[in-house]
Amino acid sequence: MTAFRDFLETDISTFLNPSEFGDIRNVDGKDITVVIDEDLTEERPRQPSELYYSADGVYKKRIVLYVRSVDFGPRPNIEDKIRVDGQLYLVTDCSEQMGILAITMEVYQP
Repeated sequence: MTAFRDFLETDISTFLNPSEFGDIRNVDGKDITVVIDEDLTEERPRQPSELYYSADGVYKKRIVLYVRSVDFGPRPNIEDKIRVDGQLYLVTDCSEQMGILAITMEVYQP
């Protein structure tokens, strides 16, 4: 009888397969297979104190990087910096489920 974990491993392998959803990206100098979600929206600041910190012509790019925890290495902490394809990001959140890290990162860009 096949174990449930074996089914999950097959699903994870399909999800991260470069022929399916995965891409090989350079993460901190190491080429690994990841899935990047760049379709995140940021609500405009509404409080006067938040408007003070916003700058015209600068926006926050936010991504979520999905990667096998065994491929990535030690789980990053909030405020760690990770370089993806040459762009330096700040880690704002990280969770792990069933061997997959979901690392939320952001960078300010002109």
